[in-house]
Amino acid sequence: MTSLSTSQNLGICADNSQQGFTALASYLEALGYQHDDWTSYLQSSVSIGSEPVYLKFSTQKMSYYSKKYTGEYRGVIVSCQSENELIAGTYGHFPLDLFLNS
Repeated sequence: MTSLSTSQNLGICADNSQQGFTALASYLEALGYQHDDWTSYLQSSVSIGSEPVYLKFSTQKMSYYSKKYTGEYRGVIVSCQSENELIAGTYGHFPLDLFLNS
């Protein structure tokens, strides 16, 4: 679905910033985004914290925001943006480590 959509928003709930950004990087790579598009941006923007965090990343803007998260859920939601109603929608809940090498 992501390859058919015009852009995606990723919502990530993680135990801490490092876990959230690791999951984000693995999802962006799996979705086919080139490292040059986001690697340096994320590396310069990451604030490492030990509190649970919610990250929202827009592939259209290649930007994110984060905030403290108090919920129990941990994982990723992918929202596909498209003019085609059959493609547009929210998909998930996916595990944080779905695309991480074991």
